[in-house]
Amino acid sequence: DLLNYDTYDTFTGCDLKKQIVKDYYTNKGGYIYINRPGTKVRSLHYVDPDVITFMYNEDPIFKKYKKQIFGCLIAVLVVICGVMLYKQMIVKPRVEKANNAIAKAQNLFNEQQWEKALKGDSTGVQGFIAIAEEYSSTDAGNLANLYAGLCYAKLEKWQESVNYLEKFETSDDVMISPLSMMAAGDAYANVN
Repeated sequence: DLLNYDTYDTFTGCDLKKQIVKDYYTNKGGYIYINRPGTKVRSLHYVDPDVITFMYNEDPIFKKYKKQIFGCLIAVLVVICGVMLYKQMIVKPRVEKANNAIAKAQNLFNEQQWEKALKGDSTGVQGFIAIAEEYSSTDAGNLANLYAGLCYAKLEKWQESVNYLEKFETSDDVMISPLSMMAAGDAYANVN
């Protein structure tokens, strides 16, 4: 009806059709803006082809979701940087402290000073029990559980030995895993 009667624009329906056809045949294209709130068409408006510009984009999804994609990329970068900083600033120094602490306690173990190796001494050497608790998330903390179990076995405190040997998480190496299993077997045999 709007094209045949009144378009509610400066053109009548007939004039609007003539202008669109004229623009089309002069290779300018023919453009009409349809004022349509919801599903009801209210008016038609002539659009001058000289004010029309086209933006060509080979990736319309990127254009449509540009903010979301950049947001996700930034979030991933923040997480990656956070993990790297955590490893460098927190985990690495903690591992170094644990390694230094267990090395001093291992010297006491090698000297067969079982009590001092377990509980530490007055010179500031941490014992295996303290290392196992404080650095439980490190390999040195895990190894301290094995050493604590071995010290208790040497002191013939078998139940404590079993408790620490059970806390030791065996790995796939060929030296420590069999040793820890043998020590646990000896401790179990002496408990019963």
